[in-house]
Amino acid sequence: MELQKVVIKVPVSAGALDLNAIGAEFTKWIQNSSLPGVLIDVADYSHMFEGPGVILVAHEYIFSLDQQDGFNGLKVAYRLNSDEPLAQRFKQGLDLVRSGIALLKQANIEIEFSEDQCWLGVADRLNETSDTHEQLFTAAKVAFGDKVTCLKKSESKALAMIKVRLS
Repeated sequence: MELQKVVIKVPVSAGALDLNAIGAEFTKWIQNSSLPGVLIDVADYSHMFEGPGVILVAHEYIFSLDQQDGFNGLKVAYRLNSDEPLAQRFKQGLDLVRSGIALLKQANIEIEFSEDQCWLGVADRLNETSDTHEQLFTAAKVAFGDKVTCLKKSESKALAMIKVRLS
């Protein structure tokens, strides 16, 4: 069975995190239907050390300014399985994160992202195998082209992820 429940995280490169302002902006996104899908709620988990930060819950995904894994980043984690190929889901997920980055810039949130890099992975323990990292990299090359390079493989036991340079 193909890997499911794609996760994409684009790291923050500069700027002070004002999680209250980001949470307020996420709330506006719900009110304005700024992102695709059914947007449901915003929750603030910034009190947790290296936690999920501020999240925007949608039916199809959870969007967050994430503080997990020792670095901050804008992250989308899909909640539902899909019939689409892994590469297509990576492409759609990165497009969604880039839409969020653009919306934060429009709102004058002072934060910058390393858009030439991202973490790609899956929250799919049942379908992981010994070659999951290789599957992720192969799908990344299909989604973003042959210039993609793998910078690092996750050592976390939580999610199978790879850090890639997109150009």
